[in-house]
Amino acid sequence: MTGCVTTSDRPTITACPTYPIAGKAVANELALLNQNDFPNLIEWIGRIDKLAEQLELCK
Repeated sequence: MTGCVTTSDRPTITACPTYPIAGKAVANELALLNQNDFPNLIEWIGRIDKLAEQLELCK
């Protein structure tokens, strides 16, 4: 399980950052893309989704 981790060499995290929601306009633009033409973008979006899940665990 991944969550907010603090170590002695980093400042203490007292609150998790808020994950920015892309919104409907971004979703509409992404719907126009052919996923096969932009595999790196699609992979990056997958990592952003994973980050969102991890940030939820910090709450």
